[in-house]
Amino acid sequence: MHNYRSQAKRFPEPDWNAVILSGAPIDLAESADQVFTDAGGILGQYHHNRESGYEYTLRNQNLAHYIGREPDPLLNRIFGFAVSSGQLVLQNGLLCTAGPVRFLELTIASLTQTASEPAAWMNAVKVLLQRHGHETQESWLAHKRIWNDFWNNSFIFASGDPDAEKVTRGYLYQRYFHRAGGLGAWPILFTGSIFTTHEDGAGNFDCRNWGGPYWIQNTRLIYWSILYSGDFALMQPFLKMILAMVPISRERVRTYFRHRGILIPETVTFFGTYSNMCYGFAGADGVHKGGWQRNITARLPGDIPNTYIRWHFNGMLEIACLMLEYVQYAQDREFLNSALAFAEEVLLFFHEHFENHEHYAQDDHKLLLFPVSALETWQICANDAPDIAGLQALTAAVLDR
Repeated sequence: MHNYRSQAKRFPEPDWNAVILSGAPIDLAESADQVFTDAGGILGQYHHNRESGYEYTLRNQNLAHYIGREPDPLLNRIFGFAVSSGQLVLQNGLLCTAGPVRFLELTIASLTQTASEPAAWMNAVKVLLQRHGHETQESWLAHKRIWNDFWNNSFIFASGDPDAEKVTRGYLYQRYFHRAGGLGAWPILFTGSIFTTHEDGAGNFDCRNWGGPYWIQNTRLIYWSILYSGDFALMQPFLKMILAMVPISRERVRTYFRHRGILIPETVTFFGTYSNMCYGFAGADGVHKGGWQRNITARLPGDIPNTYIRWHFNGMLEIACLMLEYVQYAQDREFLNSALAFAEEVLLFFHEHFENHEHYAQDDHKLLLFPVSALETWQICANDAPDIAGLQALTAAVLDR
């Protein structure tokens, strides 16, 4: 077992693997993993978040009053694994066989818990080892059945020339990557999914450029392909996360703009806030200066200094359309009310955010979308094509339901 996080790590500035907090005027460090052994021939390793940047994030993003409304998603989160085998014994902190062997049965259990403590986590992971440690044949048959069902559920094979075969291989690899990384509690991160590697230089196997937030414009590509492949079970972590963001996204709009609706940032953490590196960091005068673009300041809540996403509202329109298409293709009628409620919140944002514009009443009550940005590219414009297309598509989809 290689403990690649054996020492605490201080983050450099800027650190593109830690964009949620990189640049913050606080001590930013990652604690070390802990290795443990058990008399039952168990060796394991875990990481325990004894500290959290969640409350700092809410205060920095002018949402201090939201503290306590939801549990801290980072504090006392523990994740790790343990290994055991009836053929191994502990010797000087190592699992060893009594002699040379040709066959070894090894059980590995991984577990993540929230609001936990190390003793409780270790007891829980030992229960997993005891429960599943002697199911070799049964587990292998179940593993084969699950993957066979997956591959037989949906498939496309193109042939006839090398390019067609290359497309087929790419499509199959894509579905494999999505299935391998897509059934956890949280959605697939576009920056490598579970297949991160240890790059040269500082960092470890968990480091990934752009860190932990979800970029909607990138995440959407994953979940449109999952939807159209018919892999509806893989949609659930993403849908669940987005719906869980609604309360804080609604409060963000009420606090920043004094109207109704929700705003899900283009770069969003799994607990529904901006990445602080995008939102900027407040000085003693309350003015936010960019973590990303340090020469830009913002004086009002919600007027963030990152011009790439400052007025980038398009992502939640596409998510709402994705939800309604999921209902249609998966025939998940139970999810329809949730999808419609989400779409209503998104449309409310656009209606109330732009209805008070001076041109609204003068032009047949048509909204003037300004200021907005056309994705990240055209960073200040009016009536951008992506938002107009999204509004037209979403209103039509809602009316069809």
